Amino acid sequence: LKQYQPTKVYAPSPNSKNRQHNLVGRVAHKLWPDKVIFYSTYTRESFTPTGEIEVKPTQEEIELKNKALDCYKSQMRITPHHFKAVYNKSEYLNKA
Repeated sequence: LKQYQPTKVYAPSPNSKNRQHNLVGRVAHKLWPDKVIFYSTYTRESFTPTGEIEVKPTQEEIELKNKALDCYKSQMRITPHHFKAVYNKSEYLNKA
């Protein structure tokens, strides 16, 4: 991966309750520390993402996001609270 020289890298914030999210965030920061922009997922403190920069989606983007979330049927049965917390909500970015 180090061979790639992106101008921006979006990665999950490494303070999540999800080990895979944390790993991806840490690796992205290690490979491209000056390019990574973290996006929020659920954290140890809250299922509802928060962050430093709110990205307010349009109604069309909200509908597309909800449709994409609906594709995770098996995960929704296991952890529905994670999905309910982000339906119809803004996204958030965090500075590295």
